[in-house]
Amino acid sequence: MEYETNKSGDREKRWLIPIAALITFLFTFISAFLLMNLSALYRPEDTTADDVGTIEDGFCRVAVDAPSPYLRCGSPVKLFEKLRQNIIATAGFDFLAKCGDIKRHKKAKYSKQGVANDSKHKRGLAFDYNQEDARVLIVREDIAGITYWRTYLRCEKQDGTCGVKADIDTDNAGRVSAYLFDFTSAAEGLGWERIPAHEGWQYSWKKKEFWHYQLKNSLLDETEDFTDAEPDRMQKAKTSEVAIPLQIMKKLLGFR
Repeated sequence: MEYETNKSGDREKRWLIPIAALITFLFTFISAFLLMNLSALYRPEDTTADDVGTIEDGFCRVAVDAPSPYLRCGSPVKLFEKLRQNIIATAGFDFLAKCGDIKRHKKAKYSKQGVANDSKHKRGLAFDYNQEDARVLIVREDIAGITYWRTYLRCEKQDGTCGVKADIDTDNAGRVSAYLFDFTSAAEGLGWERIPAHEGWQYSWKKKEFWHYQLKNSLLDETEDFTDAEPDRMQKAKTSEVAIPLQIMKKLLGFR
């Protein structure tokens, strides 16, 4: 009888060895998969935003034709939409339906003239309007020795029902007499500011920067003043949420 008992115990031990090996293999495989694929587990959140499209990692999509149509959620999106609706109501057409650059990747580097590597585009706080629109009229303004450009839009209807009749000398269309909408004044009234022309603008159209408008820092809430370091901090926190429990489990099972 004692022999039978020992024999039964040996069979149980033989079963335990492959089971333990299987558990160890599965644990090692799953742990390695999780550690190597955290980026797949934590993709940017994609949810519906109020009347502005989708949200991706704190940036809201705006319904315009642009290479990357995203602005920082909150004040930037709301003030952009207010400006857009103001233009439609006053100038008679949807000028901001098509834009140039809006959002740029935070790590992007540029060698092209007129493209700043520290631009607010990277933080979702700026937009470039469509400078190829034939209704755009620009006028040079020198303020304290610095050159800026004021943008006017030729109203869709020239029958006096929109805009203000004015005679202006433009940089891109010569002398113009028409009903105009002062885009710069409208933008500045909502907190968007223009930037000065770059040095050497007289010799390079790309250095004029008349198309670029960015939101004033004073209009941002603390939660909207997003820095480049914040996404990295958030990603590290998410990584720790998975990595720390895995390390504890490995120690409990005797792994180093």
